[in-house]
Amino acid sequence: GEDISFSLEHSIFPYGSDWSMPEDCEQINQIKERVIFLMPEYSLAIDNKAGYKHKSRFYHLPDGNKLMIDEASFRCPEILFSPFLSKKEEPGIHEIVYLSLIHI
Repeated sequence: GEDISFSLEHSIFPYGSDWSMPEDCEQINQIKERVIFLMPEYSLAIDNKAGYKHKSRFYHLPDGNKLMIDEASFRCPEILFSPFLSKKEEPGIHEIVYLSLIHI
């Protein structure tokens, strides 16, 4: 979860906005829980193949402003399956589950 939060924060605020206060971290977690989703055909969506159209999602901030979350809504959770996207040399969650099941 922490990697997804970090990725989300840097996708939404790429120019180094400081969201380090506890209430800011809570906002990032709420955005993650309400707006983020897994894309079944991630590579097709990224390459915009097959006429894929992504609908932007909005998150309403406590001050009344709207935050538009575009491709970050499905890019961020992809690090669960492709940790190299966050510069980590670890297996994806699907590989970990598979290896766990074959060792039961």
